Amino acid sequence: LQRTKFKMNKLGLSAIVGYVLLISFAIIMGGIIYYWMKSYTPSDGIACPDDVSIFIENFECTHGEGLTKLSLTIKNNGKFNIDGYFLRGTGTLTQEVATIDLSEGEPGGIVRFLNAEPLNPGNSDVKIIELTKSVYSIEIVPIRYEIIENKNRLATCSKAKISEKVNCEVD
Repeated sequence: LQRTKFKMNKLGLSAIVGYVLLISFAIIMGGIIYYWMKSYTPSDGIACPDDVSIFIENFECTHGEGLTKLSLTIKNNGKFNIDGYFLRGTGTLTQEVATIDLSEGEPGGIVRFLNAEPLNPGNSDVKIIELTKSVYSIEIVPIRYEIIENKNRLATCSKAKISEKVNCEVD
């Protein structure tokens, strides 16, 4: 009778050891895979040079023929070319984050310059937007293409982001 109790306890113990070994193996493999995958992801994001800068030289809101148009003149006053920009607006006076996409269906929401040529330092570009709803302020984030590891990569110049109150209401 005592022999069977001892055998049963021994079987229970070997099952627990098996589970502990299985869980330990899974944790060790997870750590190895984590460190291996960590080496494949870039540690720093793609960034623009610090001297990228744009500003809104002029803006005009016009109403006519049932359309409201916002005309923006954007000037590159930095030291580097810019290849385009993200253009967003706010729909209320109290809204702080610009959420309305004003790129007018451009691929990726990026407004590109005429003939997809970059905007050189000191040059200006005019963008006319047909508005479907009122816009009270706009936010512009310039972009550049940077060559990294022999590949042309899109870099968002978030440090050069500008905001401007425009107050252009649609009738």
